[in-house]
Amino acid sequence: MKKTLAASMLMISIMFSSTLASNAAADNLNRQQGNQSSIASAQPDGAEQPASK
Repeated sequence: MKKTLAASMLMISIMFSSTLASNAAADNLNRQQGNQSSIASAQPDGAEQPASK
């Protein structure tokens, strides 16, 4: 009984840590995409400002 409990605890901890790792990877990917889109939207503004001056 104790071996089964230990094995199930190990499996749960492995699944939990892999879920955390995949969430962290998704967060990093979302941040990179967000940064790229904000940079892309900032470039036309930078091009328009000298023309307005």
